[in-house]
Amino acid sequence: MIDDFLAMVDAEAEQRRAGLVTVVPGQMLAYIAKEAEARRFLADRTAGTLAVQAAYPWLLSEVGITAPATGDITADLGAVADTILAAAATFATKATAIEATRLTAKQAIRATTCAEEAATLITSLTWP
Repeated sequence: MIDDFLAMVDAEAEQRRAGLVTVVPGQMLAYIAKEAEARRFLADRTAGTLAVQAAYPWLLSEVGITAPATGDITADLGAVADTILAAAATFATKATAIEATRLTAKQAIRATTCAEEAATLITSLTWP
């Protein structure tokens, strides 16, 4: 019975995370790859070791979409990288708050002594 309440918390957390990102097969992998490439591009630019444009395919695919194309490819890739990293930071802030609520709720549910207590706890949760 306790597992049902734990599953309810997990489902609610997942629904709230789904409101932050596109939930389709493979999309999370794309988000992870874009963030990694954005970080690599900015590190390369800072170090003065930028590779050819083709070394940044995720960023290149978003020039003119995620950030305007100016004709300066290095600036354009940088603008896309900055936009991707800002979105990743926003997601991290919101998703970690959801995760903290999820984990705290599950810990509290495990400490309950009956289904009524667990049900009351579930209905009293305040989600970010």
